Parts: sequence; C-alpha cells; structure tokens
Amino acid sequence: MSLSTTQLVVAHRGKSYSGIFSVSGTTMIGRIPGIGSKSHEVTPGASVDVYRGLARELFAEMLDAVETERPPMDA
Repeated sequence: MSLSTTQLVVAHRGKSYSGIFSVSGTTMIGRIPGIGSKSHEVTPGASVDVYRGLARELFAEMLDAVETERPPMDA
C-alpha cells in the first residue's frame, strides 16, 4: 500500500512544526522543512491513523536529535 504525501502538525516542547510524510510499500519517509528527513520501516496496509501516530514518533525523534546537536539559543 502507498499513502500519498500527507501534512501533519506536531507539537514538540511548546512549539508547533509542520511535517510531511508518505508511505510506499514498507517505508515511511518523514520530513520537517528546515529540520531534516528520516525514514522508518512500517507494516504495509495499516490505517491512516496508525501511520499518523508513527509519523508523530518519527518527527519527535528528529526534533530531539536536532536539540541534542544544536541546543536552543537561550540555553
């Protein structure tokens, strides 16, 4: 199954980010403009709600990684 590009707003530590994700076969690709992108293996044929939950987790991983690499300016 594939899922065309879907936009998803994710809240992370008091800020909102607009991410996009898509699913093709067993691969989900998530991207947050200005932050980066990451892929993750998924189970084909899952519901859109399951994919949205996985995308939120993927986006949280990406945002945590950026904060670890680049601490906030007010830190």
